[in-house]
Amino acid sequence: MRTAERAYYDDADQRYLFARSMAPYVELAGSGTCRGARVLDAGCGAGAGSALMSRAGASVEAVDFSYADVLLTRRTCGEVRVVTADVCRLPFADDSFDVVVSCHVLEHLADPRRYLREMKRVLDPRGRLWLITPNRLFSSPDGPPKNPFHIKEYWFEELVELVSDVFPAAEYLGVTHQATGGVIQAEEARNRWHSLDRFRIRRFAPSAVKRIFRRLTGAVYPAELSRVDASEFRIQAMDPRSALDFVAIVLPEG
Repeated sequence: MRTAERAYYDDADQRYLFARSMAPYVELAGSGTCRGARVLDAGCGAGAGSALMSRAGASVEAVDFSYADVLLTRRTCGEVRVVTADVCRLPFADDSFDVVVSCHVLEHLADPRRYLREMKRVLDPRGRLWLITPNRLFSSPDGPPKNPFHIKEYWFEELVELVSDVFPAAEYLGVTHQATGGVIQAEEARNRWHSLDRFRIRRFAPSAVKRIFRRLTGAVYPAELSRVDASEFRIQAMDPRSALDFVAIVLPEG
């Protein structure tokens, strides 16, 4: 598992990526799906999505493999119970959750089928799994993942085949944004940035130093994307092959 990839709101250059990763959480919180539900955020990162669902009325359990991110989530999201665990070996009983959210986790995993079987185990038979993963068309269309933290990125047909091996039914949606042209530049900047800073030393550098480093290395995000908000993204029924990210809403029983 490669887990060191993170996007933070307080890093202006990564604000687009943060907003994009938050879009499914905004949709869940705004739709009423979370209200009164038992929710698992499987791979919670810094916990922003967990906190949003909790404020929307969910009882949230959050899990991440990174102890540093678990500590950060505990400090900033006091209402969320968060634990360090392998998402393929969760410390929860069968049928524990009404909603499971897996946002940008699948592409980091060497054994995705094992992961999906574990999601199915902890999900109530009447529940829903929200599975979000990037569309390879935008991130690495010509070969292996360019992002050093991604093990495998998926074409739409590959994702459908993988999900159908474990779950009997799923609805496929797409995450879209009007600034599609800048997205490719943003992906290239992110991949270059990650390849040069695998240990995330940038977390400790002042913003001015990070901006200089980005310019020198060519890892510069489009300026207009630094002002993007999660509400500007759309999750909708469409041909998901053209989406930035795939969203599979999965049922454990047909």
